Amino acid sequence: LRAWYPDGFLPLISPELSDKSFAIGMKGLMGDYAYDISVNNGSNDFSWGMVNSHNATYGTSAGQQAEFDLGTLGYSQTTVNFDLTTQMDMDGLDGPLSLAMGAELRMENYTIEAGEEAGYADGGFDVLDGPNAGNGAAVGCQCLPGLAPNNEQDRDREAFSVYADAEADVSDNLLVNVALRAENYSDFGNTVNGKVALRYEIQDGVAARGSFSTGFRAPALQEAYFSSIATNFIDGIPYEVGTFPNDSEPAIALGAKDLEPETSTNLSAGMTYKDDTFTIAVDAYQIVVEDRITMSETFNGSGATSDMATFFADRGIPAVGGRYFFNGINTETNGLDIVATMSQDLSNGTLLLKAAMNFNDTEVTNEEDLVTPSELADYTTDQLLGRANTVRFESASPTEMFQFSARVQRPTTTFMVKMNRWGEVTIPSGSVEREQVLSGKWTTDMEYSFQAHSQVRVSFGVNNMFDVYPDKTVKRNSFNGIFQHSGYSPFGFSGRYVYTRLDMTL
Repeated sequence: LRAWYPDGFLPLISPELSDKSFAIGMKGLMGDYAYDISVNNGSNDFSWGMVNSHNATYGTSAGQQAEFDLGTLGYSQTTVNFDLTTQMDMDGLDGPLSLAMGAELRMENYTIEAGEEAGYADGGFDVLDGPNAGNGAAVGCQCLPGLAPNNEQDRDREAFSVYADAEADVSDNLLVNVALRAENYSDFGNTVNGKVALRYEIQDGVAARGSFSTGFRAPALQEAYFSSIATNFIDGIPYEVGTFPNDSEPAIALGAKDLEPETSTNLSAGMTYKDDTFTIAVDAYQIVVEDRITMSETFNGSGATSDMATFFADRGIPAVGGRYFFNGINTETNGLDIVATMSQDLSNGTLLLKAAMNFNDTEVTNEEDLVTPSELADYTTDQLLGRANTVRFESASPTEMFQFSARVQRPTTTFMVKMNRWGEVTIPSGSVEREQVLSGKWTTDMEYSFQAHSQVRVSFGVNNMFDVYPDKTVKRNSFNGIFQHSGYSPFGFSGRYVYTRLDMTL
């Protein structure tokens, strides 16, 4: 609206966050058992706001404004935990049996509160000036329309779980650990997961180890019920995109199904060596995750006989694209961890050297299943999981990372230097032409601390001491030069960070 912003405008999101937490607990002994009981409560409110914007559908009327309250997202969680641990002697074992057991009750609440009307309403004006004069204006606050009453949510969930864990030396050389956890969720039911781990000492200081476990992750309330319409830039082009709760009519029409837990199987095997000054551990692992939850592609464009703009217009939704969270991605990650440490006595101190390396590879194993939902075949050719999200799973995190550190520890002082090698990552995009590979980089951290008092320690440090930055984004990924560095950089793009820290023990 040039009559309101003759020189153009740069809208700024201005959130306010309120975070609270409280914990109380007690631990002690009951006969041969050590107990720990606690209650933890936490909540977070995220209030969206916008400044330097406007609602173009209000034209130059008295209702036009530049600042908006766009609504509030809220989440709270309360957990009650009770844990018991003990050791007991049993015939046939080479040592005591260590037992742990407990229960947890978790209560969650997720809310979405609407913002002020001007943030989401249609004021009735078309575009008043400029090359688009007379066309319909985008509804709501420009850049980020506010949360409307039909976005509001108030969802609760409870989960109750019990677990047991047992560990013992069953022979002189063999350690066995077994664990089991059962959990009931009020919204999707029951799940049971377990773990078996073994450690066999081949000879003094040399051991083999391995484990197998199953796991799960419950869908977050936010994944199931978040709702909004906002401007999203897809390969540099702005679209009004709706994110719809899975149980809403638009999401169901888009092909959404109720979310289920992610499940996983985890397998690892390795060797360890230890002597008086040197240790090394080498572990290979495989993690298979089924039904991973992620955001679908943004369904827009056109299909066999119609387009997504028509799809949403027929439902009275002010958007040209839509998406939702869904289950269904299967991934397999194979990796190798190598960690070595060496200690050396110094005059009035100790030198500790450490090297850690990780190599990993992740693959989406069911791409052929993640096609366009049948409900949308007439409206779009977009698939559930397109190239951008596939690359995000497989290549947007480093496939290799190295860390080398040296620490000199003296009675009252400590000096540490650490070098980090971050492997290359790929900026995902919907097409190969727009992708960009960020090269691997080294960063260096240092810290010096000293005991100023028996209860006070002072530290001085610097992260990324040599002010290393990731590769600059090429023009097509820089949003007209605004984003010179990508958020996919594994070490950020803020450069050198200098800090001091004061630790006090009361």
